[in-house]
Amino acid sequence: MTTVVEQTVGGHSGQEILFRMSPGQLPQLEIRENGVSHYKTVSVTQLLRLLDSSTTVRQLDKVEVRHNQIPALPEGTLLVDTIETPDNFDVIVTGWVPSMEYPFLYEDASYLIQVPTMVYQIRYRTQDKFVREFRLAITDQKTVTPSTPLYRWPFSNVYGDARVCWTATNFQCELHQVIEKGIFGFLQTTNNKDLFGLGKSHNSEYTSYESFLAAVAERGEVPTEWLIPLNKTVEQFHQH
Repeated sequence: MTTVVEQTVGGHSGQEILFRMSPGQLPQLEIRENGVSHYKTVSVTQLLRLLDSSTTVRQLDKVEVRHNQIPALPEGTLLVDTIETPDNFDVIVTGWVPSMEYPFLYEDASYLIQVPTMVYQIRYRTQDKFVREFRLAITDQKTVTPSTPLYRWPFSNVYGDARVCWTATNFQCELHQVIEKGIFGFLQTTNNKDLFGLGKSHNSEYTSYESFLAAVAERGEVPTEWLIPLNKTVEQFHQH
């Protein structure tokens, strides 16, 4: 291994020090000053002392501080993480939306469904304002905390790991608009029966999607015993 450290001595003379380290041998210094090279073998202790005082190491010791501004968050936000790479700054948001009545469209029929309290997670890229990931689960609770247990989305178009199967998953908006553009954008899309099924999305007696929607609409709720536990709390859901 060869390590090179350049420093200025005095104010006008340039000094270059080359460290050469070979297996089984003591470190060797080649000191170049004003065109003349000098060679010296040093102990590991002396080498570490030289490195500790070098400009390069002092620069590496400096703590880099960055201030990243997070855009305005959606209402109901519970947990927030950020991921920074040299090219991108992503915000991961987990939040919730209260239970509500919403019309589900399936084939030629409309069903007024009492949608359970929803818990969502999105990964938002600040540079281009795109939602890169969208996950959705529910709870039978009226309010949500990080310790609230979650259940699978009982309807269609959501995978077992809570990823939304939706052509508009990669959508663009302001971060505070993700409920309007994401949650309601998903709900207002005409349903199909993809990913719906007994043991897949629900544990009820109904095997057809139309009979399931009709039963939920008639009852005014999705009974807890029909739900499949996600085996995660909101906090664990946030951490994947």
